[in-house]
Amino acid sequence: MSRLDNGAYIDAAADLVGLPLRPEWRPGVARFVALAAGMAEVLDRVDLDDAELVQAPVYTLPDMADDRD
Repeated sequence: MSRLDNGAYIDAAADLVGLPLRPEWRPGVARFVALAAGMAEVLDRVDLDDAELVQAPVYTLPDMADDRD
C-alpha cells in the first residue's frame, strides 16, 4: 500500500466538494486525515471473508409529499 500525501489529498478533496479551507484550518484537518488513515490501516490488516460480510439495510426517508394536505 502506498503512503498518502495528506496535503495533496486535503487539497483535492476540498476542491472536489467545493469546500473552502482556510490556512488556519489545515493543521486540524491534517491531524484528522492522519488519524483516519491510521484507523483505516488497522482495519485493512483484518482478514475478512467476503462471504461473512453483511451489508446493513439502507434507510430512506418516507415520501413526505403525501402528508401535505
